[in-house]
Amino acid sequence: MPWSTKRLLFIMGKGGTGKTTVAAAMGLTARNAGRRVLVVELGSASRLSGLFRVDSLGDTPTPLSDHLDAVCLNPKMVLKDYIQTHLPFSIMARRINRAEWVDVIAESTPGLQEAMTLGKIWHLSEEIDKKGAYRYDLILVDTPATCDGIRLLQQPETFINRVRVGPFADQLKEVQELVSDSEKTGLVLVSLPEELPVNETLKLTRAAQTALRIPVDATVINGCYSRKFSSEEVKELRAFKDRVAAGSIRKVLKTALAQDHRYRFQHFFVNHLRKRSLGKIIELPCLFSNDLGIGELQTLAKHIVDRSPSIDNGTSEFKMV
Repeated sequence: MPWSTKRLLFIMGKGGTGKTTVAAAMGLTARNAGRRVLVVELGSASRLSGLFRVDSLGDTPTPLSDHLDAVCLNPKMVLKDYIQTHLPFSIMARRINRAEWVDVIAESTPGLQEAMTLGKIWHLSEEIDKKGAYRYDLILVDTPATCDGIRLLQQPETFINRVRVGPFADQLKEVQELVSDSEKTGLVLVSLPEELPVNETLKLTRAAQTALRIPVDATVINGCYSRKFSSEEVKELRAFKDRVAAGSIRKVLKTALAQDHRYRFQHFFVNHLRKRSLGKIIELPCLFSNDLGIGELQTLAKHIVDRSPSIDNGTSEFKMV
């Protein structure tokens, strides 16, 4: 797992691709390999707490399992905390931290909340344990959907150009050094084996090279169907279906052929992504469950391995059932 040698990984992708689930599974994978891991969710609501069956997450690390913690950072609350901590007079901080003033500050300074959030992540990455080592070997950040995720990672450099001196500028420089350090920081892109998510992932790949200049360590393709039948078996199933009258057997045959069609449809896009993406390709199986938990996450964790399957040109064409 080359990506697990990094200290900070941003999980990025189109909304609905399963970024949070992938972040949780990657956290378990790294934890199982002996690393101390923190998963960071961004936003006002947490999905991780439901996956791990724990109480709601806040801005302080909460254990999910041994050597695996999580936080949920609300950008507005991060900004309020920064004001409370850094303003010299507490009464001034309390007045500014009234909801309406925080909103005014955030709206009048685009990107400020994102910069503050990255600063909080940087502070978490710098925490030291009693032995003098980093508290966390790996931090996985479940970013917002594509455009917001890109904007999040661009803010330190943007603000450095605006604010050149002072403690805020110094912290931003520390954050930018960490984000731009390819030895410590990387991206994991999450996609589905479908046209729109694949196209979005390829756009993200280009943005990583140009706008962000952060290496893509892995591309995770989520929700992949497995291959159940060989090409010869599919031919036999089709021929058998054509000979069978309407009834339960014909329905079973149609279901089997539909599953094979879905597999080949997906792998047309999987192969398209393999040929054009960066980093390792990790395919995760489709789990037919509406209530994912630790068992399903462990199943996904077993699939996150250091491999890049060969391109299967035989799946680049498909026929309707």
